[in-house]
Amino acid sequence: MFFTFSKILYFLLVPYHWVLLLLAGMWLLRKTVWKKRLGWAALIITLLASNQWLYQTVAWHWQPKVEPQVHQRNYRMGILLGGMSYADDSLQRYFGSTASRFIQAARLYHTGKVQYILLSGGDGSLQQNRPGEAPFLRKELRALQVPDSAILVEDKSRNTYESAEAAKPFLVSKQVQDTSILITSAMHMPRALGCFAKAGIPVKAHVADYILVRNQSNWETVLVPDLSLLSQWQYLLKEIVGLQVYRWTGKAS
Repeated sequence: MFFTFSKILYFLLVPYHWVLLLLAGMWLLRKTVWKKRLGWAALIITLLASNQWLYQTVAWHWQPKVEPQVHQRNYRMGILLGGMSYADDSLQRYFGSTASRFIQAARLYHTGKVQYILLSGGDGSLQQNRPGEAPFLRKELRALQVPDSAILVEDKSRNTYESAEAAKPFLVSKQVQDTSILITSAMHMPRALGCFAKAGIPVKAHVADYILVRNQSNWETVLVPDLSLLSQWQYLLKEIVGLQVYRWTGKAS
């Protein structure tokens, strides 16, 4: 039930959908006064959601502080969260724009910072008709000379909360009693840390895929709209609202 609710909420968090609904309302309603109100609302949302300065400011304050990802000691386990690949209609998976976390996980192994990599990710789609992500990532890690003996696969979780809960038996099986390295994107890290803290799993963040490396404020970001942000907001709002929902439902600290 929670999984289905989260997918519906994700759909409702897209500013592009808000604008479409408002325009549809304009077309369906007959009263001129309501047509004007909905039209103004659609225009205001479009202007706000396409404002580069507003998006960058919110993203900058949401993501973890930008700093070199340096670890002073070695760790037994690195936990790589899914959400970086997509399956097409032929059920083949491909890397998406947030695949930097995969590269970081392989790098941590090859530099000796982690002994094992736990791949966590099943099918996150609402229909549940796609192959799990973790087996795909295992194949790609093996292509980068990471041996099977160092790879653990958890391919049932559908969201971050389930990933945290599913990690527990793997940590027990490898006798991991101290901190593990948690690898995910900057946008996703706050929610991920909340879920693992709630699950009682101590982790150290290894951040990849920063949204911004510098907060740029100038006349162009303030005055020149970027309509592509109408779709980018959905990922940021998903994390901000998602963390609050997880806290309200007891799934994150």
